[in-house]
Amino acid sequence: MIFLASCASQKTTVSQASPEEVLAAIDKQAFQFDSRFVQPARGRSLNITGNYFLRVTPEKIVADLPYFGRAYSAPIGSEGGIKFESSDFEYDVRTTGKGGKEIRIKINNSAVVREMTLTTFGNGNADLRVTPANKQFISYRGEVRPLE
Repeated sequence: MIFLASCASQKTTVSQASPEEVLAAIDKQAFQFDSRFVQPARGRSLNITGNYFLRVTPEKIVADLPYFGRAYSAPIGSEGGIKFESSDFEYDVRTTGKGGKEIRIKINNSAVVREMTLTTFGNGNADLRVTPANKQFISYRGEVRPLE
Protein backbone atom coordinates (compact mmCIF):
# COMPACT_ATOMS: atom_id res chain seq x y z
CA MET A 1 0.00 0.00 0.00
CA ILE A 2 2.82 2.44 0.87
CA PHE A 3 4.61 1.57 -2.38
CA LEU A 4 1.52 2.43 -4.44
CA ALA A 5 1.09 5.75 -2.64
CA SER A 6 4.70 6.73 -3.29
CA CYS A 7 4.39 5.87 -7.00
CA ALA A 8 1.21 7.90 -7.34
CA SER A 9 2.82 11.01 -5.88
CA GLN A 10 5.54 11.13 -8.55
CA LYS A 11 3.64 12.72 -11.40
CA THR A 12 5.18 14.85 -14.10
CA THR A 13 4.17 18.46 -13.87
CA VAL A 14 3.53 20.53 -16.94
CA SER A 15 4.12 24.24 -17.26
CA GLN A 16 1.43 26.43 -15.65
CA ALA A 17 1.73 28.85 -18.57
CA SER A 18 -0.62 28.58 -21.53
CA PRO A 19 0.72 27.13 -24.79
CA GLU A 20 0.53 30.60 -26.34
CA GLU A 21 2.63 32.09 -23.52
CA VAL A 22 5.26 29.36 -23.91
CA LEU A 23 5.47 29.82 -27.69
CA ALA A 24 5.70 33.61 -27.31
CA ALA A 25 8.51 33.20 -24.74
CA ILE A 26 10.42 30.99 -27.16
CA ASP A 27 10.09 33.58 -29.93
CA LYS A 28 11.27 36.34 -27.53
CA GLN A 29 14.16 34.19 -26.21
CA ALA A 30 12.86 34.54 -22.64
CA PHE A 31 12.32 31.05 -21.26
CA GLN A 32 13.72 28.33 -19.05
CA PHE A 33 13.84 24.59 -19.63
CA ASP A 34 13.65 22.62 -16.37
CA SER A 35 14.95 19.06 -16.68
CA ARG A 36 13.15 16.15 -15.00
CA PHE A 37 14.67 13.15 -16.82
CA VAL A 38 18.03 12.47 -18.43
CA GLN A 39 18.77 9.97 -21.21
CA PRO A 40 22.49 9.25 -21.69
CA ALA A 41 23.71 8.17 -25.15
CA ARG A 42 24.14 4.69 -23.71
CA GLY A 43 21.92 3.56 -20.91
CA ARG A 44 18.42 4.06 -19.67
CA SER A 45 16.46 7.13 -18.78
CA LEU A 46 16.95 8.41 -15.24
CA ASN A 47 14.63 10.54 -13.14
CA ILE A 48 16.59 13.47 -11.73
CA THR A 49 15.79 15.70 -8.81
CA GLY A 50 17.14 19.14 -8.16
CA ASN A 51 17.15 22.40 -10.05
CA TYR A 52 18.74 21.52 -13.39
CA PHE A 53 17.98 24.00 -16.14
CA LEU A 54 18.75 25.77 -19.39
CA ARG A 55 17.88 29.48 -19.26
CA VAL A 56 17.68 31.46 -22.50
CA THR A 57 17.52 35.25 -22.79
CA PRO A 58 18.45 37.49 -25.73
CA GLU A 59 21.66 38.45 -23.91
CA LYS A 60 22.91 35.06 -22.70
CA ILE A 61 22.39 31.37 -22.19
CA VAL A 62 23.03 29.72 -18.83
CA ALA A 63 23.05 25.95 -18.34
CA ASP A 64 23.34 23.79 -15.26
CA LEU A 65 22.59 20.20 -16.27
CA PRO A 66 23.87 16.85 -14.99
CA TYR A 67 25.93 14.62 -17.26
CA PHE A 68 26.02 10.84 -17.37
CA GLY A 69 28.05 9.27 -20.14
CA ARG A 70 31.41 8.97 -21.77
CA ALA A 71 33.81 11.90 -21.68
CA TYR A 72 36.60 11.91 -24.27
CA SER A 73 38.59 14.45 -22.27
CA ALA A 74 37.95 16.59 -19.23
CA PRO A 75 39.32 20.08 -18.69
CA ILE A 76 41.41 20.56 -15.55
CA GLY A 77 39.36 22.05 -12.74
CA SER A 78 36.04 21.12 -14.34
CA GLU A 79 33.04 20.83 -12.01
CA GLY A 80 31.48 18.08 -14.09
CA GLY A 81 28.08 18.17 -15.68
CA ILE A 82 27.13 20.64 -18.37
CA LYS A 83 27.60 24.02 -16.77
CA PHE A 84 28.31 27.14 -18.77
CA GLU A 85 27.27 30.71 -19.50
CA SER A 86 27.57 32.27 -22.94
CA SER A 87 26.60 35.48 -24.66
CA ASP A 88 28.01 34.41 -28.05
CA PHE A 89 25.43 32.10 -29.59
CA GLU A 90 23.20 31.59 -32.64
CA TYR A 91 19.48 31.02 -32.04
CA ASP A 92 17.24 29.56 -34.74
CA VAL A 93 13.55 28.69 -34.28
CA ARG A 94 11.22 26.79 -36.58
CA THR A 95 7.62 25.73 -36.06
CA THR A 96 6.92 22.00 -36.03
CA GLY A 97 3.77 20.33 -37.31
CA LYS A 98 2.75 19.35 -33.79
CA GLY A 99 2.00 22.86 -32.47
CA GLY A 100 5.46 23.16 -30.99
CA LYS A 101 8.82 24.61 -31.91
CA GLU A 102 12.31 23.35 -32.57
CA ILE A 103 15.09 25.61 -31.34
CA ARG A 104 18.67 25.12 -32.48
CA ILE A 105 21.27 26.90 -30.40
CA LYS A 106 24.90 26.94 -31.49
CA ILE A 107 27.34 28.07 -28.81
CA ASN A 108 30.30 29.88 -30.38
CA ASN A 109 32.63 30.34 -27.41
CA SER A 110 32.16 27.40 -25.06
CA ALA A 111 34.63 24.63 -24.29
CA VAL A 112 31.71 22.68 -22.80
CA VAL A 113 28.94 22.62 -25.46
CA ARG A 114 28.84 22.93 -29.23
CA GLU A 115 25.14 22.77 -29.98
CA MET A 116 21.74 22.19 -28.37
CA THR A 117 18.38 21.33 -29.91
CA LEU A 118 15.24 21.95 -27.87
CA THR A 119 12.00 20.47 -29.19
CA THR A 120 8.90 21.85 -27.49
CA PHE A 121 5.36 20.55 -27.59
CA GLY A 122 2.08 22.42 -27.26
CA ASN A 123 1.57 21.38 -23.63
CA GLY A 124 4.86 22.85 -22.31
CA ASN A 125 6.81 19.58 -22.34
CA ALA A 126 10.14 19.58 -24.15
CA ASP A 127 13.10 17.43 -25.14
CA LEU A 128 16.63 18.84 -25.11
CA ARG A 129 19.52 17.21 -26.97
CA VAL A 130 22.98 18.50 -26.09
CA THR A 131 26.11 17.92 -28.16
CA PRO A 132 29.02 18.57 -25.78
CA ALA A 133 32.49 19.49 -27.03
CA ASN A 134 34.34 16.50 -25.53
CA LYS A 135 31.62 14.08 -24.44
CA GLN A 136 28.93 11.86 -25.95
CA PHE A 137 25.63 13.54 -26.67
CA ILE A 138 22.94 13.45 -23.99
CA SER A 139 19.20 14.15 -23.94
CA TYR A 140 16.90 15.61 -21.33
CA ARG A 141 13.14 15.71 -20.91
CA GLY A 142 11.32 18.38 -18.96
CA GLU A 143 9.19 21.51 -19.22
CA VAL A 144 9.56 24.95 -20.72
CA ARG A 145 8.25 28.00 -18.91
CA PRO A 146 8.39 31.72 -19.70
CA LEU A 147 10.75 33.86 -17.66
CA GLU A 148 9.06 36.59 -15.66
